[in-house]
Amino acid sequence: TPAAAGLTAVTTDVVAPSQWWKALGDEQLNTLIDTALQGSPSLAVSRARLEQAVALSQVREAANGPQATLGVDATRQRYTANGLVPAPVAGNTYNSGTVQATLSWSPDFFGQHAAELQAALGQARAAQADAAAAANTLAAQVGRSYVALARLVAQRDVATRALEQREEQRKLTQERTSAGLDSQVELTQAQAAVPDARTQIEALEEQITLGRRQLAV
Repeated sequence: TPAAAGLTAVTTDVVAPSQWWKALGDEQLNTLIDTALQGSPSLAVSRARLEQAVALSQVREAANGPQATLGVDATRQRYTANGLVPAPVAGNTYNSGTVQATLSWSPDFFGQHAAELQAALGQARAAQADAAAAANTLAAQVGRSYVALARLVAQRDVATRALEQREEQRKLTQERTSAGLDSQVELTQAQAAVPDARTQIEALEEQITLGRRQLAV
């Protein structure tokens, strides 16, 4: 059978090997990858190819064994009393039936059947490997996009805290300048640091939006 030939027990279930992403312990990432694996059109094509290859291997295996058929046919007929059929059949109703059974088997003297079966199973294994590779590639793409997005969010959070610190520094420098403890140059530098931090946050926000769109795709 396909299972005995090295295919997994659930041959048409396309799952990335080992589900490595679950080791990260992020339920949101798990949900995203599971959704991607279930909804990807390319994986749907891989599943269809795998199902077809497995079905062909099963058909080939069944064709190599003994073939048995059984047919049953039953009829009920009334014969007219004025027809060509003589008595005692004429004017009566008769039931008739036939049962036909056949058994055939083609010995594989030259190994052709075995070779055809191995070829069919080889195609099924190849289709399964292709489907698993496609699933693993998709999971890796989602994982990379997710990690990249998480890194951008973390950088945005750091930049936000830096902006708060620069705002506090600007206020403190302004108070010290008013008190004559700092010069105008120091105040100008403190004030210039604030818009720079805001610009950095805006750039990170744009990258985060783009990253979310890429992950959605």
